[in-house]
Amino acid sequence: MIDMRVFGADRFKVVAAKLKKAGHNDIYRSLAKAIRVSTKPAVDDVKRAVETLQIDGEGSGGRGGGARARAGHALSKRKRLTDAARAKAQAGSGLRASVSRAIRTHIRASGRPTAAVRIKVERNLLPPDQRKLPGHMEKGSWRHPVFGNQENWVGQTSTPGWFKGTLRRHGPGIHREIDRQVTAAIKSI
Repeated sequence: MIDMRVFGADRFKVVAAKLKKAGHNDIYRSLAKAIRVSTKPAVDDVKRAVETLQIDGEGSGGRGGGARARAGHALSKRKRLTDAARAKAQAGSGLRASVSRAIRTHIRASGRPTAAVRIKVERNLLPPDQRKLPGHMEKGSWRHPVFGNQENWVGQTSTPGWFKGTLRRHGPGIHREIDRQVTAAIKSI
């Protein structure tokens, strides 16, 4: 799993707990929504980074059998196959598109040790054959069998740091915005 956390949000944890205890769920929900909105530019940049990521090596020549297999996986859960459904599955079946769709923001205000705002790639939203790939893409290289043939392996490379590097640039701004939102929630109580 790849994720990036914003730490130091202890004030958020305290405020969220007090809001919930006092029955101010509406303020808590608006605070969580404001935090999610403040992370949107970072999430959009990470999605853009993965969608434009250069992947090189043997076996990376365009939309090969893997893309067809992923499109088949997407269609396997549908009761009725239409031409529109087939076109949508084929268009979104590539590795970069799948990873981009799986990037999410999570807000946790309870539990230990601290509150956290996390931006991560949700592995369970990826097809089964892609769940480990975002981590390999972040590291910059991986090997895989060609169409599952354990006798024939190929290597692929990508530019490392597309996820964490992009989010590090946004970290200070996100932290300031969360602090500003928490302060505004405190004043509204």
